Amino acid sequence: MSSAEPSGSIRGGNQATVVTFYSYKGGVGRTMALANVAWLLADAGRRVLVVDWDLESPGLHRYLRPFLRNPELTDSTGVVEMVQDYGRAVEALAAENLPDAEKDTRLAELLERHTQVGMHTDSLSYRFARPTGRIDFLGPGCQDGLYGRRVATFDWARFYQEQSGRLFAEALRESLRTADYDYVLIDSRTGHSDNASLCTLLLPDVVVVGFNFSNQSIEGSAAVARQVREQSGSRIRVLPVPMRVDRSHPEQAERRRSRARDQFAGAASPILLTGEEQYWREVEVAHLPNVAYEEVLIPFALQNYEPSLQKQAYERLGREITGDADLRFAPVAADVRENLVEAFAEVPAASRVVRLVFEPQERRWADWIRAELFANGVMCEFDRGSGERACRGDTTVTYLVLMSSVMVGSPRLTGLMAHLNPDGLIGRPKVDVAWLEDVEVHPPFRDRPGPRLHTLEEGPARNALLTHFLPGDRRGVPWADRSGHGPRFPGRHPQISHVPPLRQGEFLGREDCLQEVRNALPPGQAARKPVVLHGPPGVGKRTYALEYLNRFRADYDIVWWMPADSSESVVRELVTLSAQLGASRRSSPRAVDALRELLEGRHGGPERLLLVYEDARHPDEIESLLFNSNQVHVLITSENPEWGTLAHPICIEPPTAEEAVRYLRRKAPQLTPELAAQLVGLGETLPQLLDQMAAYLQSTARPPEAAVAEFVQGVGNRQAVGQEFASAVWQSVVEDLGKERPASLDLLRMLTALSPEGASWDLLESPAALEFLGLPEGAEGRYQLGFAARGLLSRSQARRGQDGKRLTASRMILAAQLGELEPAEAAEIAAGVRRVLAAYAPPDDRVDDQDMYPRYAELDLHVEASGAVTDDSPEVRRWLVNQVRYRRRTQCLEAAFTLARRLEETWTASSGDDERLLLLLRLRVELANIHTDAGRYPEANRINGAALEELRRLQDLDGEFTLRSALGRGGELRALGRPQDALAEDQSTRDILCSKYGPENHFTLMAGSNLGLSLDMVGLPNDSLEQHQEVHEQRVRVLGEQHELTLRSSVHVAGRLREMGRYDDSLTRLQEIYRLTQTNEELGWTHMTTLLTACSLASTLRHIATLSPALSSQTRKAKVDSARMLNARARDAFVVYGGPRHPEALIAGVGLAADLRFLGRIDGPHGARALAEENLAAFREWGEDHLFTRICEVNLALVLRDAEDETAAELSERGLRGLKENLYVDPHHPLILTASLCHANMLVFAGDSRAARELDEVTHRGLLEKFGPDHPLTQTVAAHLGLRADAGGHAGPDNRISIELDVPKI
Repeated sequence: MSSAEPSGSIRGGNQATVVTFYSYKGGVGRTMALANVAWLLADAGRRVLVVDWDLESPGLHRYLRPFLRNPELTDSTGVVEMVQDYGRAVEALAAENLPDAEKDTRLAELLERHTQVGMHTDSLSYRFARPTGRIDFLGPGCQDGLYGRRVATFDWARFYQEQSGRLFAEALRESLRTADYDYVLIDSRTGHSDNASLCTLLLPDVVVVGFNFSNQSIEGSAAVARQVREQSGSRIRVLPVPMRVDRSHPEQAERRRSRARDQFAGAASPILLTGEEQYWREVEVAHLPNVAYEEVLIPFALQNYEPSLQKQAYERLGREITGDADLRFAPVAADVRENLVEAFAEVPAASRVVRLVFEPQERRWADWIRAELFANGVMCEFDRGSGERACRGDTTVTYLVLMSSVMVGSPRLTGLMAHLNPDGLIGRPKVDVAWLEDVEVHPPFRDRPGPRLHTLEEGPARNALLTHFLPGDRRGVPWADRSGHGPRFPGRHPQISHVPPLRQGEFLGREDCLQEVRNALPPGQAARKPVVLHGPPGVGKRTYALEYLNRFRADYDIVWWMPADSSESVVRELVTLSAQLGASRRSSPRAVDALRELLEGRHGGPERLLLVYEDARHPDEIESLLFNSNQVHVLITSENPEWGTLAHPICIEPPTAEEAVRYLRRKAPQLTPELAAQLVGLGETLPQLLDQMAAYLQSTARPPEAAVAEFVQGVGNRQAVGQEFASAVWQSVVEDLGKERPASLDLLRMLTALSPEGASWDLLESPAALEFLGLPEGAEGRYQLGFAARGLLSRSQARRGQDGKRLTASRMILAAQLGELEPAEAAEIAAGVRRVLAAYAPPDDRVDDQDMYPRYAELDLHVEASGAVTDDSPEVRRWLVNQVRYRRRTQCLEAAFTLARRLEETWTASSGDDERLLLLLRLRVELANIHTDAGRYPEANRINGAALEELRRLQDLDGEFTLRSALGRGGELRALGRPQDALAEDQSTRDILCSKYGPENHFTLMAGSNLGLSLDMVGLPNDSLEQHQEVHEQRVRVLGEQHELTLRSSVHVAGRLREMGRYDDSLTRLQEIYRLTQTNEELGWTHMTTLLTACSLASTLRHIATLSPALSSQTRKAKVDSARMLNARARDAFVVYGGPRHPEALIAGVGLAADLRFLGRIDGPHGARALAEENLAAFREWGEDHLFTRICEVNLALVLRDAEDETAAELSERGLRGLKENLYVDPHHPLILTASLCHANMLVFAGDSRAARELDEVTHRGLLEKFGPDHPLTQTVAAHLGLRADAGGHAGPDNRISIELDVPKI
């Protein structure tokens, strides 16, 4: 737009005009001018967005207060959140070290997402004179107590230099211009700054420069105006506007007018509607004293039609911006005006201060009450004393006592009671009571006024609280946490709570430590750092973390507790969380990355999440697995104090002797203070040791004096012979237990060789485990096992796990037990435990049985802890081979690959006899399968080919594991572009399996499915259809209709139906499968079966839209747009699963490019051309002559033709020629015929109609032979030849129809 061109709707089109209101100095009336011009435009029917970008001194909302949902912006996000969220997302992206191309794509997605203003805007509640008029408000950001710090600490220089801030500004400009507005008015910061330059140089079409008549204001404003004109190449219109002009001294004012015009000469843009002199006279905003005391809009400050130079100036400015010479303020009805004038003039009356008196255990209630009162303009603070201040006579304070059982005996209550009498207050501050529990309390408080919250849900509790403190005619505003800020109602529960059992009794730790954790993890706000609770073993770090959860879990949507003794444990938990939140499937190798993207703001996610990392060994092990997000709080427990600047450290120290005595007496009430002091005086006062002492005393029937004396003597004797104090206490506690319940100590020894997460009850009750523990089989053995476990629990030697179905022991206990074992004895126990695990593993013939997956999941925990990798027994190795297979079958590919490589390295050095060699070869077959699933086909072919050859030597052709190896060969050969070889392998394998195990054996059906894929790839679609139908029918009988593998077979059937031209049958089948996958809890959107269904369904929809004659243009586009969404979503999910180069991600990309071409979205970074070129480049890495490369060449040629690129015909010819070379066995292969149809269209495009007809004739004969006359492709080519009426499909400009080639399934 030229500098002299009008803006807005007069210009035409849908692009909004962006107008920045700028002033060099504050206080000139810039914001008032913007608000009134916005109102003027909306009254005229314009759609207006107003943006408060004066982040340091926001005030635009004051002029709009009566019309805003949240007038004080206490729960409204805005500019600050937009910019900061984008900056954090860019930093997270940079940390991934992606290839440049992928990084650019992801950055483009971030820019598009973070520059959408809609989620941060509030529409004004007002009916303008013209119904199309509206004003939306984008505020500066949430006006909470931390707003100033967020603005002050934001580094604009870093934003531009390191976070692609310039690209953000450009993307925001485009977003604003293409949004649903006619005008966007931005209130800019004053002076010179990066922030102001963004508003004056990067975003606007027009800059309104407001100034008063001081020298500094005139000269500074003119300099900025000149800079804008020069740096924008006069693209930006500059409109100078004198404001707040005092006309009481006319001569001085006139001299200043002349000086201003001289200074702005050459800087201001040409004036549109009048001469320059008239513009300067009319646009000048005079000072109006009657609107100097409130932020009030002119239409409400003045009577209708009341003459006003200020009103006329705003109208003149609006006309100059829009080019609309008739722009005027609309009259306002008298009653509406009177009501709104009162709303503008309303000044909140000073309110009393509410001071909360509470015990630390009720901090969550205090936080919520303070937030609710603060949101409603009631000042509220915590009473940091013990109630003594009530005597000071400050009658502006109301003390609100949070009454609960812990408050009843509190010194705080006693302090207040001293200043009350039974009849109430005597010239003292008011004291009210909020009842959190129904407790008996002394008379001075029993009848005090206040809300009873303990029986109420959130809404009624809020109403009761606000009704007590707000005037009767004022409605309460709820503390909304739309932006994630602030505490939540204490009665809430997290949506997902994955935590150990919380305490039932009294917390006996130090309150100041818990309060420090709470302060470091402010509710609903970003924590500066993770919090680490560190201290020696047994000091109670876990107890503090659990108590924090017990008190404050209501503030979180999700609470997830995870063992962090190793990075593998953390990854396993994060993968589970990622699946739980829908960020990825458990099987995805990028599950943790997908979770990070979700939690760090790239794809949305839960508002508040608490992650607890228990027992982290070293910062280096988990640093890369921590999260940097405003929505995530991180709490860590660790013995290691060396966390540096990574975390906020809180040292958990042992209790003092006095505290330890109180602790012991609460745990063992029969102890006198003297007896407790004897026990405390023995040594360290670690809570875990005190727990063991108390458990010992609670379990004995001896008198306390005798029991303590015996215990003290036993500990002393053990220390005298050199035992550590902790070990001496442990031995004294378990000594009697070993005599009474020997199986209890055997059980504890068993736990020393298992994961720190303990063992499931199912594992412990297995026959092998009962035998290891010396217990009988069956019900009697299970009973004795329970008796042994209760022995450990009663002596504080073990605890129940998160779900109550696990038995775990602390590291201190396990270390004490291990310390009592000789190395040979410990090794023997570990070997015995490994035998138990191997016996617990399912047999070979049930390795793929999903009912066995819970067993494998349990076994997975113990692979490392048990030392199984180095065990050379065949039983353990058999278990581990199948464990690798389980990880692969659940598509945890990275974990499967890591374990397989370690095992291969270890076993290769000691393969030994044929039995161990067979297990090594089985392992290599699984390793090859992992490579196949990850799309690394050449490596899979190399490993599996060698393993298969060796297996055939060991087992012959029909050996069980020879056949399992052969099952994967066809897929490897298909992926290498050798379909004929794949067909021969699959046919042979299927025949041998069928003859040996029968047609409905699991592996026979796998081979049959592979055979169907090979038949399709060699060009026998009808044979392939029959093969897949047979497998599907057998799987229905064996597995049921809704089993994952049955549904997968049905997808293959639907694909072949599509290829045979039976589009309606294909569509009906795929829609039903897709519905089933969405309703099946074990599948869902991210499951592989669902994604494959989505891609196949998209292809069928595209074929119908392209080749069906009866559809309208609108219906065709709707079908392909549905296909586009399916392919796009599937492609994203496949990328999360295996990265952008995973074969299924590429195949989905091929379909997506076809959809985009159909819809005419050719150009641009996300258009069909860019994506088709990306697909071709990716498949060329598989080989220049690869079958899939040739398919992508044909498809790209179609895009180039639509883009009228002259290279299209050449590329199409190369692709067709390559397909014929690859598929030479069958010249009528469907891929060749479809590519020939497309190439004939290229020849027409190139002007060679004769050659096109000749090719069409050959193609038609081939289609007749392959599919018959009724196939849609046959009819399409017949129409091109004029042998029948136009097929009526989706024709191009030359009235010819093309359709992309689908990449065959591997």
